[in-house]
Amino acid sequence: MTLIFNSIDNHLDTGWLLPSTSLKELGYGKTYFQIYNYLKDLKCPIKLSNSSGIVELSFFRRPDKTINNWYNNLNFDQKKLIKENPLLISFCHEFWDCQFNVIENFCDSINKKYEDVAVVVSNFDKLLSSKIKIIDTSKGFLKWMSRLWFEASINDQNYPFKKYTCLNGRPAKHRLEVINFLGKYNLINDGLVSFGIGKSIGATFNGIYEFDGPIDNLTINKMMLDWDIKNNYIENYLPLIVDNDFRQTQIDWSKFVDIELITESFANIESTYNEPKHGPFTEKTLRPIYNSQPFLVLCTDQTAMYEKELGYYIFDDLHDNTPESIVLALKDLIDSNIDLKTYKQKEVKSNKELFMYHSSNDISNVYTQIKEWLN
Repeated sequence: MTLIFNSIDNHLDTGWLLPSTSLKELGYGKTYFQIYNYLKDLKCPIKLSNSSGIVELSFFRRPDKTINNWYNNLNFDQKKLIKENPLLISFCHEFWDCQFNVIENFCDSINKKYEDVAVVVSNFDKLLSSKIKIIDTSKGFLKWMSRLWFEASINDQNYPFKKYTCLNGRPAKHRLEVINFLGKYNLINDGLVSFGIGKSIGATFNGIYEFDGPIDNLTINKMMLDWDIKNNYIENYLPLIVDNDFRQTQIDWSKFVDIELITESFANIESTYNEPKHGPFTEKTLRPIYNSQPFLVLCTDQTAMYEKELGYYIFDDLHDNTPESIVLALKDLIDSNIDLKTYKQKEVKSNKELFMYHSSNDISNVYTQIKEWLN
């Protein structure tokens, strides 16, 4: 079985609710993930057997946002490719279990057998099951994706040197709590701190608050009330903004700070959303690993366990994975006399080496899973 998705053959792009106007290879450029480009980037053979090809659909947004409108705008030949060949569906790393039902419904609508479809995902809850084959690329994909992202990092930014950075996009309870504790312990002026910088939605248990960032104090107070967060310690610091062009994850922050405080996509505290318990483990954590920088990360216990199973040291011995404890750990580090730039260099170096290994070598399980599916 040969994977077919290059400019000569049959790669289909779902895009942003737009019809596919050509058959082309896209690659990492817009955070698409494709098995084809993953293997090609690692200089691996693409050939799996002597049979016909697989068609891979790559998604930027989750399938429920794109798949039906996209398919309806395909031409006859493209629809025929999908119906007559094994189908790989791959997309961004934050995969939620509800997407399985979306893909199953899509298959039903075009009379596609489930056994002829596989979903390529990473960092999903391993207890999930589906009628459709799951190709788990958790070990390799995110490291590979983030490595390419960081290698294209933007180096034309200038920021004042601070003791730490804490970057927060979409409002979430755990992020707002961390920011508020930074204010409580008078740490905000010591760091490069952002929160709610772009156009987004703050969804709480009691309401949905749309804003076009940076987020304002009125919206923050409403969310604090809904989430029962006591005392607003950040009102005098607003707006909390480092930049407003969504390029934070591509900047080498190690040039501007000693340590990074990360608020991952999901944490242990109650959430407004029906989010996966495991992960996702995203580029937010991989950024300081790639930049050889010490960091603290607030995430779910399941995510922390998974990261440690992969071998990474995530500095979790400094806090108990709650918003206040992680801020206090940061405060203790800042107040200490140690050189944070060289703090725990053995662990930092090991993390970078492990990251580069995973981003280049964790591929055998991908071959095995695809072959098992095809057979």
